[in-house]
Amino acid sequence: MKLSDLRYITQENIDEAHINITSPDMYTEAREYNIHMLRMRRRKFMLLCDFWGMFGMNLLLIPIILLFSLNYNTTLLKLAGAPLALSFVLPFVFWGLYGYFLFYRKLLDWRVTLLISALLIPAGLLFAVTTAVNTFITWYMRRTKTQIEEDVGYPEFVELSTTFIRDEVEEQMETYSKTYIKPSEDDGSFLFNNDIAGITAEDSGMNDINEL
Repeated sequence: MKLSDLRYITQENIDEAHINITSPDMYTEAREYNIHMLRMRRRKFMLLCDFWGMFGMNLLLIPIILLFSLNYNTTLLKLAGAPLALSFVLPFVFWGLYGYFLFYRKLLDWRVTLLISALLIPAGLLFAVTTAVNTFITWYMRRTKTQIEEDVGYPEFVELSTTFIRDEVEEQMETYSKTYIKPSEDDGSFLFNNDIAGITAEDSGMNDINEL
């Protein structure tokens, strides 16, 4: 959702997290906006879960795959006659680069993740699987992060509080329309029959005329 997609909600409303509802259409748009903000907060939370999920997967699988590769001679370093200790050095190099690019710089680039993860492949062929998974997860996280950053409510995605305070002039007009009584049609005179009937002889001055 972009700001241009909104008809009634302005950037000022979003900054203040508040809107005054004056029409049914405005209420509908505010309701849809709040539902969208809730959905975007969930996507933001899931993005964080993906990040820590990838970290936990590597933390769990790297020692398991490394031990499996050493036991079953699937390490390329051993087949190439390289020192066995190098198989234990590569995971430390991986975690150093992983922490720098993903944790410190927060760089979600699948190409960088591909190169970092591929460093483990010489220590075991099964690390090709973790390399592919890490690359896909990073690509997906970057795609999701870009969509989130382009949304109108980024970064907090706060819902709008709504009020229904109408304009003072509108309230006065409505009050007047309710209290105003339209006079009945007459012959055009300014005084109606019920007004004339309420005038007594004393009020009209007829007694003074009779005395003359």
